Formats: sequence, C-alpha cells, structure tokens
Amino acid sequence: QVGIRGLYQGTTPALMANIAENSVLFMSYGFCQEVVRIFCGFEKEAALSDMQKACAGSVASIFSSLVLCPTELVKCRLQAMHEMAASGRIGNNQSTVWAVVKWIAQNKGPTGFFQGLIPTIAREVPGYFCFFGAYELCRSFFAKYMCCSKDNIGVRALYSGLTPTMIRTFPANGALFLAYEASRKLMMSKLDS
Repeated sequence: QVGIRGLYQGTTPALMANIAENSVLFMSYGFCQEVVRIFCGFEKEAALSDMQKACAGSVASIFSSLVLCPTELVKCRLQAMHEMAASGRIGNNQSTVWAVVKWIAQNKGPTGFFQGLIPTIAREVPGYFCFFGAYELCRSFFAKYMCCSKDNIGVRALYSGLTPTMIRTFPANGALFLAYEASRKLMMSKLDS
C-alpha cells in the first residue's frame, strides 16, 4: 500500500525510544548492582555472580519501563488510529505522532502516558533477567574458554576459530560449486534427451 518506504515508516520514533530506553537501562544497571550488593550484604566493590547480575538487570528494567511505557502507548495508539484512518472512521490528520501525544495529554493528563505501566514492567522484568543472565553467562564462558578475566575478553572471542574456518571454507565452497555445476550439467543432459 505504501511501497518500500512503508517498511521504514516509524523508524525515527522507534530509534529514539530505543536509545532512551537503553540509556536508562544501562545507567540503572550499575546502580542496581549496588542495590543487589547491599541486599546480599556484600562490600561495595564485591563481585556479583552471574545470577545476581541477572537480578540487577531485571530490576534495572523497571526504570527503563518508565521511559518505554509512554513510547509504547503512543505507538500502539498510533497503530490503532492508522487502522481507523484506513477504514475512514477518522481523518488522516488525526493519526500522527503529535496528534496522539496531544490527545493523551489533553484527555488523560501527564499520568495518561503511563497507562499500561504494570503490564510493561511485567513483560520487561523477566525478559531482562534472561537478557542480562545470558550476557553474563556468555562472558563467564568466554573468559573461562580464553583463560582470561571477563574484562579482557573484548571482540576477539567472537573470532575464535576463524583461521580453521577460513582454511576449510575455500575447499568446501569449491566442492560445493563443483557439485552444483556437475549436477546441473547432468540434469540438463537428461532433460535434453
């Protein structure tokens, strides 16, 4: 209906919301690690387990939900209004980001932007527990595999095994194309006869 451009429609607001959400999330993550240390009775700089860091990330998601909820609300309302505009129930000028923001502010007040906060938190808390848990478990695995500290992994862990893979790639791809060409010629000769 709207062409290729339609695939990227709404990218800017989504990108801005994602930047804001992740900024608050990672800023809160460090603070929440301190909260977990206090809750567990640890010293100020004590190392946390992967599970404790997953809990800190989970708690940090509550703060990021405060940023995410208003943008999700506007996005959902905008999607609904777009459908209503397409069916002719409302005018196209009512289905813009600013029209939705203005409507919420006028009809619901500032707290109206946090409608759906509890379901957002309920979705984000377990999700970010898994997100940060997987992140920390991977860091532990790579650190153990590479015999270094978690802080010294960097990017090189992602390229571990690259040399043997590259050595294997040339003959494997050569064999693939050789088999493709041979089978194509065989099938074409069978079709011609």
